[in-house]
Amino acid sequence: MLVKYIGSLSEESTEFKELCNCLPEDVEKGKENLLKCVRGPFFQQAVDILDLATKQSYSGQQLSQMFGYSYTGEGPRALLEGLRNKGLQEKLKKQDSQSE
Repeated sequence: MLVKYIGSLSEESTEFKELCNCLPEDVEKGKENLLKCVRGPFFQQAVDILDLATKQSYSGQQLSQMFGYSYTGEGPRALLEGLRNKGLQEKLKKQDSQSE
């Protein structure tokens, strides 16, 4: 699903550029390298670890501290809600700083 999403993005889009910012500094920022990273074993292992962590009881507090968002509860839904809220807050801060 993520591979399909990345494939559908224009390399000029804000979303694509933000994803490329997650690549290591020494990696050229392009669609091919981004897809290579997402398909790689390290990324897949990280996804599996995150999946297990969200299914464990009482891991929500640790995940919220690790990702820097306000604790919203346990489980995958709480993780996604917390990350989504953090992303929206960061987007608003960025827009506010650009409008000043």
